[in-house]
Amino acid sequence: MHGGPDGIFFASATPSVVALARENGAAPGKRVYCSFQTVAHNDDTFAWVAGDNTPDCAGAAPGTALFVWDNNTVPQVKVAARIGGPTSIPGTTFTAFIGTPAVDAEDRVVFRAGFTGAATGTGIFRWDNLSNTLSTVVVRGDAAPDTTGLLNQVRESLDVVQFAPPPFPGPFPGPIRIFLRSTIRSGSAKSGFFLFDPGGSALVLGTDDVPDDLFDPAARYEKLLEFGVDPSGMKLGFVARVRDAVAPAAKTGVLRCDVP
Repeated sequence: MHGGPDGIFFASATPSVVALARENGAAPGKRVYCSFQTVAHNDDTFAWVAGDNTPDCAGAAPGTALFVWDNNTVPQVKVAARIGGPTSIPGTTFTAFIGTPAVDAEDRVVFRAGFTGAATGTGIFRWDNLSNTLSTVVVRGDAAPDTTGLLNQVRESLDVVQFAPPPFPGPFPGPIRIFLRSTIRSGSAKSGFFLFDPGGSALVLGTDDVPDDLFDPAARYEKLLEFGVDPSGMKLGFVARVRDAVAPAAKTGVLRCDVP
């Protein structure tokens, strides 16, 4: 904010601007906000990652937490998760929040975070702001859907995508769809694109047939690369390296698949 403290602001349709949180302003637990990192929202619920401290920003207890503001709940602002606080995996605590969270129309917040303790890794977690419950969606080492292997990556090339039927942005009636690219450990397929919404399914595996409208029927995937999802959440586009039976053998293609 130019000339003033940073914060989270909500511009309503009336055109008034409401400060939901601001630097040095009150945070839950008799703490104060000290910095803001990422924010996501739906029509009336906001989720943000922020640094806080007590009794002020020069205090000796700095922290970082995921906060959720909902005009329809008491209290309006809740702490969904905190670095050093418990995860939904027994015996573990959060070590870092990664990327930007996502919020659906039912006030569920999905976020990616690192954890340590009885297990160490990175996972996707879901906070239900109505029931005040935290759950685990998927973590590194979980079974890779529709394969015989295990997910080897939940740390990079991961998008949390909010599904919205056309016309975008439209209402969002169901759970947030989570699209994940991961290598696979101990399986016949070595990589794949997966969908969790909330159950898991494989969209594309490295062992799948390559579309023969672009490549020879004997072509095979060498590596699955970047990907993106259209605003409807119904089409996955991706880049792949392909070993083709027609020269030149080494090729790179941009492909698309329908999402169920």
